[in-house]
Amino acid sequence: MTTDVLTEPVRLADIAYTEIPEVLLDPARRHDCLFLFDVENGNPNGDPDAENSPRTEGIHGHGIVTDGCLKSKLRNLIREYGGAETFIQPAIPLNNHIRDAVVAAGGNLAEVTLDEQDGDHDGLTDILNHIDSLDDFVVDGNKVTYTGAQAKKSHIDKALKGELPTDSPIWKAISSQKLGSRLESALKGKKSGVTDEVRQAAEVEMVRRFADVRYFGAVMSTGLNAGQRRGPVQIVPATSIDPIYPMEMAITRQAKTTAERLAKSRTEIGRRSMVTYALYRGHMFYNAPLGIQNGMTADDMRLLWESMMRMFTLDHAAGRAMMRMRGLYVWSHKSRYGDAPFDRLFDMVKVAKIVKSETEIPRSFEDYQINVGELEPNDRIVFTRLIG
Repeated sequence: MTTDVLTEPVRLADIAYTEIPEVLLDPARRHDCLFLFDVENGNPNGDPDAENSPRTEGIHGHGIVTDGCLKSKLRNLIREYGGAETFIQPAIPLNNHIRDAVVAAGGNLAEVTLDEQDGDHDGLTDILNHIDSLDDFVVDGNKVTYTGAQAKKSHIDKALKGELPTDSPIWKAISSQKLGSRLESALKGKKSGVTDEVRQAAEVEMVRRFADVRYFGAVMSTGLNAGQRRGPVQIVPATSIDPIYPMEMAITRQAKTTAERLAKSRTEIGRRSMVTYALYRGHMFYNAPLGIQNGMTADDMRLLWESMMRMFTLDHAAGRAMMRMRGLYVWSHKSRYGDAPFDRLFDMVKVAKIVKSETEIPRSFEDYQINVGELEPNDRIVFTRLIG
C-alpha cells in the first residue's frame, strides 16, 4: 500500500504565480486568451430568475458564468490588488464620478442647497430621496445639482416632478422650496451648462481616471452626459465542459432579527444551491486599436494579466469557497488586427474526460486531461502559458 506523502519541501518557485513576460505587456498587440476554472461544492454564478440556482443553458444543461460576473471579479482585483481607481465601486453613485469629470473639464453646473423648513427633517429627506431617483439631478448631502440640458424653469420643474401627482406632499414641498427657480437662477449668467466640447473632455477624463473604463468601456450618459467608450478587453460568458447537476440543500437559521420572529420559532429553514464539481471554459479578447485609443499602458496590461491569474482571490465565500483558475493561455499577435483566426488558436486546447465511462460524472479536476497543442516557431504569434 502506498500513500502520497511529501518527503521534500515544496519550492515556492514551483507553485508561485508566473512572472508576466514582456510580450503580454504590449498594448499594441492583439491578445486572445482562453482560461479554465473550476468550482467545488459551490455556486459560481447564481441565477436570480431561478431562486439563485447555478446558471444553466436550457438545452443541454451546461453551466454558465456570465461575462458580467467575471468582469466584476476582475474589477475588484484591479481596484483592491492593483490600487487603481474604478468607475464602478461599492456605495458610490456613478453620477457623482461623471459630475466630477464634467467639472474638471470646465462644465458649469447649477447647484443649490436645500434647507429644512419648520424642523421638518423627514420631509426634506423625502424630497432628497425623490430628487436622487431622477435622471437629471445629483444629490450630495443637502446639495442638489441639476445636470439637464434645458435651463428654463418650466423644463426644470417638469424634470423635478417626474411621476409625482400634482397634489403629492413631496411635490408641494419642492414647490415651496422654489427649487426650479433657484436652479434657473444658478444657471443665469453662465455661458453654458455643459457644451459638446466639455462632454468630450469629460469622456477623456473618465478614461484617464478610471481603469475599468479603459479596460471594459462604459456608458457614461446617466446624469451628466460624458458619452460612452468601448473597451479593448472583452470577456464572453464561460460554459462548463460537461452538464452540471445543481444540488439543493436545506439550511437552518438560528439568528432572529425581531422578537416576533423569535417567538414563532427557534429556527427558520432556508435553502442553498451548489454544484459538487464543474470545470468551465472561458475566453477573453484584447482589441489593440481600442486599447491604443483608450491609452492602455504596459502597467495596465501587467495588472490585467496579474488580475486574471488571481481572479478568484478576493471572491472566497461559503458558497464559492473552492473556485480556482486551472488554465490561462494567451496568444499574442504581432499585428494589432491579428495574424490567425482566434477559433483555430483556441482549438489547440483540448479538454477530455478521463473517467471510467462517458456516463460517469466528473468529481474533480483529476477527472479531466488538458492537452495543449504546440505552435510551430514563427515571428508573428507568441503563445504564453500563464497557468496550467
